[in-house]
Amino acid sequence: MSNSLKSLDKKISSKKNVYRPVLDNPYTNESNLFPRVNDQALIWNLLQVNVLNKCKLLANIDQSEWPFKIYSGFNNVIAQITELDSSSKAYLFVCNRDPGISKVLLQQLPLLCFQKNVTVVQLPKGSFSVMSEALGYLKANDYIAQYSDGLLLLFDTPQLNKSFVTKLDTNVEPLSFPWLNPVYKEAKVKLFKSSKS
Repeated sequence: MSNSLKSLDKKISSKKNVYRPVLDNPYTNESNLFPRVNDQALIWNLLQVNVLNKCKLLANIDQSEWPFKIYSGFNNVIAQITELDSSSKAYLFVCNRDPGISKVLLQQLPLLCFQKNVTVVQLPKGSFSVMSEALGYLKANDYIAQYSDGLLLLFDTPQLNKSFVTKLDTNVEPLSFPWLNPVYKEAKVKLFKSSKS
C-alpha cells in the first residue's frame, strides 16, 4: 500500500509543478496588480466620513435623491464600469485583503478599470465588515444588498466632497500595465517610389 501512496504523491507533486507557472503568470493573474495607496488609513477614514456614514443616514431616502452615485455588488459594479463613458470619472473601493472575499471575482478588475476612467482604491484589512454594515441599507433591485462582495463604486459628481476627491487622486497611484503600452518603432525607409507602366 505504501507504493501506491508514494506514486500518488509523485503524481500530485508533478501536477503542482505543471500548474504553478500558469498560476504565477502575471498575464493571467492580475490580482496582484492593484495600485498602491500611499496613506491607506487616511483614505479609509475619509471614505467612512464622506460616504459610508452618509449611507447609514440616507437609508430611508430614495437612492436617486442621494448627493452621490454609489453602487455595490459585483454585477452592479461591473455593469456600471462597462457602460462608463470616457468623460465620467469613478472610484472603485476594493476590500481585496479581507478573508472571505473571492480573489477570482477581483482578479480582472484592475485591467477593466485600466480600460475605463476608474481609479482602483485598495482598502485595509478589516474594512469589509464596516462597508457591508453601511451598505446593508443600500437597496438594489427590490432587495437589501447585505453582501457587497467587497466592492463599492463611487462616481465623481459635483456634490461629492472635492477635498476627498483630491486626496484620492494624490494618494492612489495610477494603474500600470507595461505590456499594454504599444511600442512604436519608426520604419527606416522614408519613401517608396514606384512606377506603374
